[in-house]
Amino acid sequence: MRDKNVYSAAADASLPLATVDETPAVKNHRIMINGKLVRYTAAAGHLIAYARKDTEHPAVNVAQASIFYIAYTREDLPRENRPVTFFWNGGPGYSSAWLHLGSWAPKRLKITASDVVKDLSKSETKGFSWVDNAETLLDKTDLVFVDPPGTGLSQAIAPYRNSDFWGMEADAQINRDFVVRFVNRYLRQSSPKYLYGESYDGIRLPIVANLLVAAERSNFDPDNTGRKPVTLSELVLGSPILDLGTNCSQTVDIGCAGYLPSYAMAADYHGLSTRRGTASPLEYIETLRAFVTEKYNPARKIWYTPMLTRAKAAYAEASRQYGKLTGIWQNPASAREWALNVDTKQNASSKATELANLLVATPAERARFVEAFTADPFDALKQFVANAKQEVERALTPAWRDYAQTPAGLKLLQGYDEHHRARY
Repeated sequence: MRDKNVYSAAADASLPLATVDETPAVKNHRIMINGKLVRYTAAAGHLIAYARKDTEHPAVNVAQASIFYIAYTREDLPRENRPVTFFWNGGPGYSSAWLHLGSWAPKRLKITASDVVKDLSKSETKGFSWVDNAETLLDKTDLVFVDPPGTGLSQAIAPYRNSDFWGMEADAQINRDFVVRFVNRYLRQSSPKYLYGESYDGIRLPIVANLLVAAERSNFDPDNTGRKPVTLSELVLGSPILDLGTNCSQTVDIGCAGYLPSYAMAADYHGLSTRRGTASPLEYIETLRAFVTEKYNPARKIWYTPMLTRAKAAYAEASRQYGKLTGIWQNPASAREWALNVDTKQNASSKATELANLLVATPAERARFVEAFTADPFDALKQFVANAKQEVERALTPAWRDYAQTPAGLKLLQGYDEHHRARY
């Protein structure tokens, strides 16, 4: 098949429904897995994710997004009882390419640490090797790799836009809707079903799972074999993030204590550090833990307060949103037109509420932000960023203020400001 659509990751991108073709490109393959020949079908294509059916209007299907997927299906086993596993990468904002090409598909890129070093110099022209994947899960389950809207080749269907599915709940719902669509299209109602994800999927997939389980079997069309549908069998999370506050960054530093021993041990393993000396790895890790407990954490309490951490996080998120949205609006006039135009006014109001819930602490402040944003989005967000920066200044600890006057502190803050301007 030849897909003539041009796909975009832009927040306001969408496709006309008439241009979506659900016919997949299909090829048959074979692979040796644990000494056994396995024949399988690879299918790449799009399926329309429809909104969950309204019980009062069951004949009405609302097309929301064209979701790109690649599925691998065993040819030699009946599909009724064969498991099917859906895969997502994290972000949010990533396609499933990493789990697909680097982890569980029948083929993978040869990108182990030694291969990357060996092939890096020629990777721009030749790329990495393409090999059979001895660790593929295809002998255990059929595989479906999913790209959420705005990633890979997935895109919203007009009048929806990609950004309509970028909130936590909306993201989970559209991915639930894809699972339902795939199951109904390929008659996998009675198949055991697994959801597999990493990173942000520690947040996304429990919500998807809850949506599937809460609806029980009403999501799925009746199975023509008469078998009872399997709603969900298991949820598999690989290195998930369960709390974004555990990240280590300029704005959320509490997780940095846990990073230090891990990074030090990784540096030792790769020969990038000689600090371990003659100590055994177990002795060295205990030394690192003692450093964190006895030196790093007490020092951190002098530098940071909860107020400063919250202020820096709010400033960083507000700046990120400002950079993203001003890239869409281009100028204040187009932002005001978007907020006041009868066709897009509701989108502006929804975005204002979403940002208020994300950035603002109290209900009264949220209401004021929504009012200002729906009148002049560009100015409201710009003013919020300026106020957030002032909150950071007010929250600085005495230790921070003293350090900022030293040559090292001035250099650090100058570099941070340059990095900040480059990003936003």
